[in-house]
Amino acid sequence: VWSRGTFDHLHTLNVRSCHISSLATVLALGQTLPQLTTLCLSDNPLQLLIHNDDNNDDTHSMIQIQQDLAHAFARLECLDVSECHLPSADEFQLFSQLPHLQSLDWDDNPLSVLPPRPERDGPYFPRLRHLQLAGTQIATWSDCEAGFHDLPQWQSLRLHGTPLQRHESH
Repeated sequence: VWSRGTFDHLHTLNVRSCHISSLATVLALGQTLPQLTTLCLSDNPLQLLIHNDDNNDDTHSMIQIQQDLAHAFARLECLDVSECHLPSADEFQLFSQLPHLQSLDWDDNPLSVLPPRPERDGPYFPRLRHLQLAGTQIATWSDCEAGFHDLPQWQSLRLHGTPLQRHESH
């Protein structure tokens, strides 16, 4: 990416549609830009998890990735991963330990359920206040209700264009 120190004062980075796909590149951004408070990765074909047949390896990998992301993005407050084709609740949970994350834009990813806090210890979106899930596949309130109970600071939610909204009538 860049040499450390070159962009020490950079707080906001928008790399929308830059063909970023690997976890290594995402981590390199955070390690090289330690002052980032706002990051837009929108519309990149991110592949953050590689699923193995052995679930124990996946769990260990997830915990390690969560820790790596929390370390690399220790100051991040706003994250936009809309339109990144992130397919599952596992990818959503990867960002759950970011210590200062207040706003998460998950729009237009095929998430179908807001996952509850995993049983293992550690923070779970400790400062998340604003969550955007527009254009996801969340179809019922029960698809996300358990996850909402685990967000201690949650204040706002955007669900525009979800199957939930299309089925509700007012």
